[in-house]
Amino acid sequence: MQEHVDVERLIDLASTLIAIGTPNPPGNEAALAGALRDAMAPWKPSWEEVEPAPGRLSLIARLAQDGARKPVGTGAGERPTLIVNGHTDVVPAVAERWSRDPFRPTVVDGRLYGRGSSDMKGGLAAAICALATLESAGYEPACDIVFQFVADEERGGALGTRVLLESGLIRGDACLVPEPTSLAVCVAERGLLQGEILVVGRPAHGSRPREGVSAVELGAQIALALHAADFGGPDHPLLGRPTANIGTFHGGSALNIVAEQARVGVDRRLLPGISLEQAIAGLRRKLDSAGLGALDYEIEVQDFGEGSEMSGDHPFAALVRQRIAAVTGKEPPVIGMTFTTDARFVRNQAGIPAVVCGPGDIAQAHVIDEWVEVSQLVDATAAYADLYRCFGAAPP
Repeated sequence: MQEHVDVERLIDLASTLIAIGTPNPPGNEAALAGALRDAMAPWKPSWEEVEPAPGRLSLIARLAQDGARKPVGTGAGERPTLIVNGHTDVVPAVAERWSRDPFRPTVVDGRLYGRGSSDMKGGLAAAICALATLESAGYEPACDIVFQFVADEERGGALGTRVLLESGLIRGDACLVPEPTSLAVCVAERGLLQGEILVVGRPAHGSRPREGVSAVELGAQIALALHAADFGGPDHPLLGRPTANIGTFHGGSALNIVAEQARVGVDRRLLPGISLEQAIAGLRRKLDSAGLGALDYEIEVQDFGEGSEMSGDHPFAALVRQRIAAVTGKEPPVIGMTFTTDARFVRNQAGIPAVVCGPGDIAQAHVIDEWVEVSQLVDATAAYADLYRCFGAAPP
């Protein structure tokens, strides 16, 4: 299938998407709408727009056998539906720290550089160009395909895939999420609890620090108790153990006042099956065990996403592995991710098997001088084309 990949077209599309900067915040994913519509135009999809806030646009493109919108699922007489879910926002880039303009994509020594090249505009380009690759090879998709180009994944998906979920728009039989995995097949990911611990002290004159209670001092004790702490429990075979990172710390109002208040920013990563209430209770237990349970503090949750997983032996996961192996000649590993993607909405709330598998090394996500190997973009495009050809096809 690789010989049917139009490499120039693939690089051009990925470069076009990268060049339209969509750093989140603020997002402005609507800026990509024209490029995505142009890229999909040859297949005449039906379109739907979801814009819960100005500029925060998610696009849905449906490719059905008869070209018309119809219910999806496994009802009698229907072809199965494959969802391709990918986010169009990227993390911000500080241009001064890059060796090249992050939003002026360039190919150097077989690598495509630019913000979003790996995470995940390269994957989006591969998923779209797979349609042309399949056509060039003389095949048609064996399934209906619903492309979901979603906003806001980098900040938790509240304005993107979550909105689609709550609107009843995530319907299908399986889902491919082309996030960067170096074409490994990811079937599990950690959840997250992000927020701040508000610590309250008692102010006093800065020249008499022990006449007050310093919220900064107490917050530092909380940070030491939680950062990289062991929360116990057995290792998950793909996800390891839960973690906590103290990412921010803000406190006090002036140098000459004992700090009355401090905020400790916590990013806790969770194993599948842990609820919001259980995650908060775990933080409290850890503080209790450190002798800090009597402090005057409050946990303020900013974002929560549960972990998710499916069996690595699931037929859809097995099919994706087969298609990757057919293209690369190597059986891809089944992996878990220590972080969270929009696949959790699809697996958990929508109840649809979702595999995360895409071009690019996750080590390149969010970094300076982000890049993706062009050869891996080609392999992904070929493998996705083969997946479109096989998903829903009758066995030989």
